Amino acid sequence: MNTINEIKTLLQSMNPQHLDIIDESHHHIAHHKNGGGHYSLTVVTDLFNNKSRIQRHRMVNEALASLFPEKIHALSIHTFTTTEYNAQL
Repeated sequence: MNTINEIKTLLQSMNPQHLDIIDESHHHIAHHKNGGGHYSLTVVTDLFNNKSRIQRHRMVNEALASLFPEKIHALSIHTFTTTEYNAQL
């Protein structure tokens, strides 16, 4: 299973209404040749209601902990509740 599919599988427990994963590893080839890739992640779930940005990021990092550092070297995380996400559309 590739890393993007592993990320999707691990985040299903958060019941995301929207999940977007972008592999940005090709932007970082010059400085990182070993280990995991670089990813940008957008997660939309109502589990983030009444949670701070730090709490949301911790939730995502905890869900993906088994992938660090072998499969994920760097992760850019963008988190939204359904209401927050829909307001920006």
